[in-house]
Amino acid sequence: DHDHHWTIAARTAALARGFAPQATASHPHLRALAERTGLAASLVACEGDEAVYLHRAIPRSFTLVPTIRIGSRAPLYCTAVGKTFLARRSPADQAAYAKATRLQALTPMTITDPAHLLREIDAVAHQGWACDDEECERGVRCLAVAIPGEAGSTALAVSLSGPAIHVAAKPTRSQLNALREAAQAIAG
Repeated sequence: DHDHHWTIAARTAALARGFAPQATASHPHLRALAERTGLAASLVACEGDEAVYLHRAIPRSFTLVPTIRIGSRAPLYCTAVGKTFLARRSPADQAAYAKATRLQALTPMTITDPAHLLREIDAVAHQGWACDDEECERGVRCLAVAIPGEAGSTALAVSLSGPAIHVAAKPTRSQLNALREAAQAIAG
């Protein structure tokens, strides 16, 4: 178990080094995003079929301590950032993911039906943003947008998260503008 921990830590460190310029550049943009919205802001990378949290900024006014730590990993199907990554994949890759992935219910809100997940991914592709509506953690809602990258794929996303009682399942115009501006600024 101890060796497994070090293997994961080494993989996360290597992944973070690969995104070092964006992670470093993201710091002031995530801090500004967190202060502007009053929500936790995160920079997340996609590695295979997992979302890896690279950087996070918490607004000074935040009263709840987020459970996600830097370097932690989460499935794509139940996270807002994961849905943005899936939305940038080809329809064939999306279908293969939905078929091959065990869509485990982490909360009562988690999407566990492959057809429902594919409809959700399609909606994300069309609207340009994603929501994790208490699907990964009960009581927490997240909103995310992809950071512009190479055509047809995305390696990074930016998210806002907070208590579901304070974050609607559809972002406000202000939240969406703030997310998109931060994503564009991080992309350079």
